[in-house]
Amino acid sequence: MIYSTGTLSVSGNTATGTGTNWTAAASQVRAGQTLIVLSNPVQMFQITAVNSATSLTVTPAASPDLSGQKYGILISDALSVDGLAQAMSQLINEYDENISGWEAFASTAANQNISVTINGVSMQIPALGKLVRKGDGGVISVADGGTGANNASDARKNILAAASGDNIDITSLRLTSFRLASNILFTSDLVEVGGSAYLDLQPRNSNWVKLRIIGGYNTRRGINGVFGSSSFNFDWGGPTAVGANPFELWVDGSRIGQVAFTTSSDKYLKKDIEYQDDNAAALEEVMQYRAASFKYRARGVLEESDTQYGFIAQDLVDVSPDVVRGKGLENYDYDPDNPRAGYSLDQMAIIMKLTQSVQYLQKQIQKLQQVTKQTSSGS
Repeated sequence: MIYSTGTLSVSGNTATGTGTNWTAAASQVRAGQTLIVLSNPVQMFQITAVNSATSLTVTPAASPDLSGQKYGILISDALSVDGLAQAMSQLINEYDENISGWEAFASTAANQNISVTINGVSMQIPALGKLVRKGDGGVISVADGGTGANNASDARKNILAAASGDNIDITSLRLTSFRLASNILFTSDLVEVGGSAYLDLQPRNSNWVKLRIIGGYNTRRGINGVFGSSSFNFDWGGPTAVGANPFELWVDGSRIGQVAFTTSSDKYLKKDIEYQDDNAAALEEVMQYRAASFKYRARGVLEESDTQYGFIAQDLVDVSPDVVRGKGLENYDYDPDNPRAGYSLDQMAIIMKLTQSVQYLQKQIQKLQQVTKQTSSGS
């Protein structure tokens, strides 16, 4: 029996093979065998050591060195009992190594690699427990790192990916954290903006950006203060909202009230200007106003207030309806967190009524002073 796979080169006492596998179990190449190199002239060597699948130590040294030569190793040249015993021992050892390796492959349930010898080459392969098993229908479940599907549409659905090639139709995306650029980090409960960076929201086209806040804002008390326990937000009720001002402040689930603004009173921002000169009628209304002291009831997050002074809207709605805003609550049966229909008073309208009344009274005083002066002069 002769082994002659590949070619070899011999330099000194080292033979180097190309396309050889001298350590494979089936090759039966071992020390003591004869190596014949089909060079011109033919050279013969004895193998003293099998170093690897491509390296042998031979004797005597090559003279001259050989390169890329065909060769033959006489596998069965030693027919002695000792030679046969060595060959059988080598085969049994290699068989035992392979059997133990493949037993480990089949019986290891852990997620690990094992060492086996294939054609005389030792290598690492995953044990059976490390391999992913297909389930019903030949698919790999999402839990095992697969998609749980055997078509693209179901695979995208199972892993919550986009239904098509684009990502604009993703309906749900869950990440522990992700980073935008180098200084904005999103985690499960924090958006961290590093350095002096700003977090800007800018539309991709001409549409407006709308930032929807589910819940509310919770900020520090000042720059370095502690966080409060309540959250706040604002609501724009729109031009049809009940009350003089549709912009409202909410804390937790309670409507605190309308937010007051200092609005411009410039003439050129107004239209349909009509001066109110019926001061006598205004005085008649004001004379029916009833000043009162009162306390605001506790509701929602609001505690009962201290004593306040002013007017009761229900007292003015019939007397001066143009200073009252809203529909009004009918009784005490209302949502304490959102009494939006409650009356409110237009402070500027009340000031106008009071101003007209003062002007009317001042004119009356001036007339009386004139009459008194004339009477004094006549006497």
